[in-house]
Amino acid sequence: MKKYSLPFLLFLTICLLVACKTFDAVDVYTDPAYDDTEVLQTLLTQKAADVRIQKHPENRPYIVRPLKMQGIENKKIIFEPGVVVMAKKGEFHGKLDFLLSIEACKNIHIVGYGATFAMRKSDYRSAAYVKSEWRHGIRIASSDNVTIEGLKVKSTGGDGIYVGYDNSQASCKNTKLLNLTIEDNYRQGISVVAADGLLIEGCSIFGTRGTLPEAGIDFEPNGPSKELAGCVVRNCSFSYNKGAGIQIHLYYADPENFPLDMTFENCTSQRNGLAAFSIIQVPKKLKGTIRVINCNFKGIQFIKVPKSLIVTDK
Repeated sequence: MKKYSLPFLLFLTICLLVACKTFDAVDVYTDPAYDDTEVLQTLLTQKAADVRIQKHPENRPYIVRPLKMQGIENKKIIFEPGVVVMAKKGEFHGKLDFLLSIEACKNIHIVGYGATFAMRKSDYRSAAYVKSEWRHGIRIASSDNVTIEGLKVKSTGGDGIYVGYDNSQASCKNTKLLNLTIEDNYRQGISVVAADGLLIEGCSIFGTRGTLPEAGIDFEPNGPSKELAGCVVRNCSFSYNKGAGIQIHLYYADPENFPLDMTFENCTSQRNGLAAFSIIQVPKKLKGTIRVINCNFKGIQFIKVPKSLIVTDK
C-alpha cells in the first residue's frame, strides 16, 4: 500500500474541507441570512445619472425581495457581465410581487450583457404560495423611453417582461427591448398590454410553460382604451413555448377607437406547442395593419380575423 507524506495528507484534508465548504455554499441561494435588497434598491433609485453594478463581492448572486423604480428619470444602469439578481427564497408571496418594477419612469436605460435576472418559478407553484400569474421578472408600466438590453430573464412566476400600465392607465411610450434572452417563464416570455412605440429586436424567447396562454410573446390589450401602435418585432426567435410562439389576442380592442399598427420582420418561430404565429379573438370591424415581412413561421393560425384588419407581407 502506497504511503503518503504528512504534508500531502494535510494538503488533501484542506482541499476536502474547502470542497465541502464550497458545496455547502451553493445553498447561499436559499439562506435567509442573505438579503441584498437595500443595496440594490439604493443603487437603482439614487440620484446619480449613471450607475454600474458589479459582481457581488462574495462572488454570489444578489439575493433580493421585490425591487421598484417609481418616478425615476434620466438614468442609465449597467449590470456587469456575471451579475446575477435572484429572487429571495420564501419571498414574493404577493400576487403582484415583481423582481423589478419600473413605473411612471422616463428615460431609463438598463444594460446587462452577460447578466441574469432569475426568479423561482417552481416555488410559486407550491402550496405555500397563493396562485398568481403576475409575478413578473420586469414590469414596465406607464413609462416613457425605457430601454432594456442584453439581460437574461428566467424562471419568473409570470411574464419574463410585462409592458403595460399603472393606475394612471397611460400606455408605455417608446419602449425598447434589445438582445434579451427570455427563458422558462410561467405565463409569457413577453406580454404587451399597452404600447405606443415599441421595438423588440434581437431577442430569443423560449421555454414558456406554466399557465395559459404560455406564449413566447403575447400582444393582448385588456381594455378598450389601450393601444398597440407602432410595435415592431425584428430579428427575434421563438421556440419551445408551450403555447404559440407569437400570439395577438384582440378580444378587448375597441373597433371604433383602437390604434393598431404592428410589424414582424426577419423573425423565426418554430417548435412551439401551438401555432408559430396566431391572431385570435378579433372584434368585427376592427381596423389596423399587421405586417409580416421575411419571417420563418412554421404554422400560422388566424381565427375569426375580419377583412377590416389588414395582414400583409409589405
